[in-house]
Amino acid sequence: MLPEGIVWFEIVPTSVKQIQYKTQVNLSYFAEKLVGVSLCRRILILRPHSLFRTTTGRTKAMGKDWEPDFSASATGNAVLDAARGVTGSGAAATKEQGGTEWTRLELCVIASLQLALVLVAYRLDRSQHPALISESAVAIFFGVLFGAGVLIFYPMESLNNGMDPEVLFYALLPPIILEAGFNMKKRGFFSNFNAIMLLSIVGTLIATFITGGVLLWIGDMGFITKLTAAEAYLYGALISAVDPVATLSVFKKNGVPPLLFNLVFGESMLNDGVAIVSFTLFQGLIRSGIADVTLNNAGLIIIKVFGIGFGSVGLAAVVCFTSAFLLKQADPVLQQYPSYEISIVLLSAYLSYVIADLVGMSGIVALFFSGVLMSHYHLYNIADESATALRHLLTTSAFLAENFVFIYMGMSVVAYSGYFTWDWGFILVNMLACLVGRMLNTFPMCMLANLGRSEDNKIPWSYMVVIWFAGLRGAIAFALALNVYTPNRVHASVIQSTTLFTVMFTTLVFGMGTSPVLRYFGLTATQEQEREFDDEGANERLLDDDNEHDADTSFHPIDRSTSHRNFGGIHGMWERIDEKYLKPLFGGLPRDQQHPSEQASIAAVKRAMDPSTTSPRHRSRSQKHKQSPKLSSPQSPSSPVSMSLAEVAENHDAAENVLEEGLRKREEHDEGKDRHSVVPRRGSGWSLTPNGATNYEHWVKFIALGSLGVWVIFVLFFWHTGVAPASTGKQTKARTNNINSQPSILDGFPDETSFIAFGDFGTGDENQRRVALALENYTATMDPPPAFVLSTGDQIYGHGIESANDPLLSANFEQMYRNPKLQVPWYVAIGNHDCEGSIDAMLQYAGKKDSLWYMPQRYYSIDRPVAPKTILRLVVIDACDLVCGREPRDIRCTERMNEQSSVETRQSQYEWIEQTLSAGKPPGVERMWTIVMGHWGVYSFAGNADTPELIDRLDPMLKKYNVHAYFNGHDHSMQHVRKIDTDGSARNYFISGAGGYQIHSLQPKARANPDLVHAALTHGFMSVHMTRTYFRVQLVDATSEILYTTDVRYK
Repeated sequence: MLPEGIVWFEIVPTSVKQIQYKTQVNLSYFAEKLVGVSLCRRILILRPHSLFRTTTGRTKAMGKDWEPDFSASATGNAVLDAARGVTGSGAAATKEQGGTEWTRLELCVIASLQLALVLVAYRLDRSQHPALISESAVAIFFGVLFGAGVLIFYPMESLNNGMDPEVLFYALLPPIILEAGFNMKKRGFFSNFNAIMLLSIVGTLIATFITGGVLLWIGDMGFITKLTAAEAYLYGALISAVDPVATLSVFKKNGVPPLLFNLVFGESMLNDGVAIVSFTLFQGLIRSGIADVTLNNAGLIIIKVFGIGFGSVGLAAVVCFTSAFLLKQADPVLQQYPSYEISIVLLSAYLSYVIADLVGMSGIVALFFSGVLMSHYHLYNIADESATALRHLLTTSAFLAENFVFIYMGMSVVAYSGYFTWDWGFILVNMLACLVGRMLNTFPMCMLANLGRSEDNKIPWSYMVVIWFAGLRGAIAFALALNVYTPNRVHASVIQSTTLFTVMFTTLVFGMGTSPVLRYFGLTATQEQEREFDDEGANERLLDDDNEHDADTSFHPIDRSTSHRNFGGIHGMWERIDEKYLKPLFGGLPRDQQHPSEQASIAAVKRAMDPSTTSPRHRSRSQKHKQSPKLSSPQSPSSPVSMSLAEVAENHDAAENVLEEGLRKREEHDEGKDRHSVVPRRGSGWSLTPNGATNYEHWVKFIALGSLGVWVIFVLFFWHTGVAPASTGKQTKARTNNINSQPSILDGFPDETSFIAFGDFGTGDENQRRVALALENYTATMDPPPAFVLSTGDQIYGHGIESANDPLLSANFEQMYRNPKLQVPWYVAIGNHDCEGSIDAMLQYAGKKDSLWYMPQRYYSIDRPVAPKTILRLVVIDACDLVCGREPRDIRCTERMNEQSSVETRQSQYEWIEQTLSAGKPPGVERMWTIVMGHWGVYSFAGNADTPELIDRLDPMLKKYNVHAYFNGHDHSMQHVRKIDTDGSARNYFISGAGGYQIHSLQPKARANPDLVHAALTHGFMSVHMTRTYFRVQLVDATSEILYTTDVRYK
């Protein structure tokens, strides 16, 4: 028995829907008591089916299609029959059982696929030859099979569910990013710091603007889906997030040079953070209503990228240094509790991730550097057993999380294909744009990095080609795509489907093509060379302390005592500060000492190199020594669970340092060549030969120099087109906090604009469905399609909503208006029934990233371009505040509505209205239409009649400032009222409140009044077509028939 204040619900696999509205909804209590779990609302959204979300309103109960009736009685106390005789409580129980069964089946299949992937990955990793297909490709293939099974055996689930992007961002990505930072070999990263920074920061920004610019340019030609500038660059940012997991695995198998490995690995680590920051900033532009990207806001975005990056690193440092200090000063007895130590480390990292996200920084960058700092300080403040367990825990979690993402990608292609919009022309242009953007990123940045490198450290042309080819897309890009918000849902769907295709194509095709490319350029180490080199006994000679090593192409990530220490420059200054001040305070060993866990890592590498010691009974901890690991083939056996990308780098560098120096000395001895000139030689493994250009280098140089020229031209073109004479507009501000600071949108004027106006629709009954169907049919013929919707109030009956997750929002709004033409901004006004609920809940719902509502405050204004050099100034008022809460009381206002208003707030709003209406046109605008929208009508000839308060105080302002039209709901009808003053001026009032609630009747003798131009007492909506010289209003009924048409001329 539920306590008072709790409602009956129907449980479906991914959402909670209301059957009977009784009193106030308490979702938290309901979820904890009925479902039996208390989960993080952001991650699992209180869903029994935790990983997926509902995408359609229709569900499956007892083997039949079932659609609830959400209409409620006047008292709201009767439990409604759901469908086919099933009561609300019975349906809830059935749904709960069905959702639980599906969840169990889903988790069972995913666990089975993960287990199969572990076995496959193990066999691939043990293979003596580089595998043609990567582990990521196998995961995608398994996902395709799973999706096909879902589509065949559970077709309704394939329609109802999709991945919740917040599961990716808050549950799956953190272990992947943290593990990469924790296991990163810092010397290899920082010795190539300048090159990695150029590729990952500057290069990612170049790729973002070039990819977005190409898509925008082709879209303007009409060949592909035409995105706005902000949407195009938003996509350019997310698709610039590279994830070369398959490439690095192939690198390890082929034994590529350490410099190449470190550049690709290092770029991929920071590139993700830059892409996410850029994505977030462009998403912010879209949410604020800015459709175009000028040179000014593009430059601001670039500055913010650097600012957010540095801020994220600083935040991570504060959190990590704090936890490191606590661990260092903790009671030594704590080391007897590994679970507590590991919890402190993990929670500190996750805290930096969440805080960074909360304050507008980059959680990915903060988490990555948290991993770097924790491996440098925390690891030496905890017990050896804790350190070992932590390494394995992070590696295993990252392995499983990344596999899950790729499984879901494959599943989405088949099972959820109907959720996406596939524009194959857009996909083709996107692939070409990505390749061009990657080329103009890689070659110029590597050439620039070479300017600051010595001759023996320069990045060869062949490396640049491989780096360009290694630009695979993966989990980050896919997660960002699922998180895309645009006012046009079709555009969002195109972005998501294109991202899915790009990730799968690059993972499969480019991943499989990496080995042939490496062999073509001679960047692989053959087994014959390794055996011949090993026979010379060069291993032991190469790790001598006095041996000189190239900082860029060889470093010792395993043995600190043999590292060549260089205390010059910024790196040297940091080392001195670290050794003298930071390590004594926060933990860490001096550079000439070695942690026992690292000794174990050295021993593990040696045993992995020696097949005779792979038995578990030989796996014991070894002591510190300086003898180098014995080399066998580069395909050393290692478990896929214990071998992360960063550990691949560690083991790879341990072997390749030996190989590189050995080949270098052998070339000096056998050929007497200059050992400092690095030129790959095709067909014989990568080797060191005198300076000189091979045949392939000529065309590589030509492409690189050509790409540099194209890049310069593109930048000049962007600069020229980005400073067009346009303004971001003039913000309308009031003297009160209750005011939206939404800027005007004055770039990219359309030829003409259409929109829909209606209200009083949130009933959930058959009348609302009929109007929704009529909207779908009518908007399919509108040219241009509607750019936005004016929602004139009473979005949800009967008493508004009580929370941003109110199930009525899904049932009575989201599921009703799924037509792609209506996935545009809905400018929402507060109605009297809305006022009886929580207005704060409305504001919170409007603030959600996937919400269609635009409602930044209780009242607000916005300027929109609607025609050449013409804007619409839309002023949305809170009529509940203006009408209720005053003396004498309006009898139509309930006590709850009166509580939402006061004399002070009403006066403040009137001042704001006058200030907004009196504001002039922004610069660059020749004409400005002005429309005011509220819920209460000024004049009306139906049941609710005129509103004296608005006639006395609002109407004079409408006349004074030449407002072209006033749109409202409240009266459940469609009316056109025109008031003509004695001076001949006229004002138009359009009442559109026939969205679904019971139709009102006209007042007696209303049709005889000349002010009533037309009245339609039927359900329907209004369609508005606005040009530079006039706007046309049409009244459309629930059968899509046009009942009345009128034109309002510009004056």
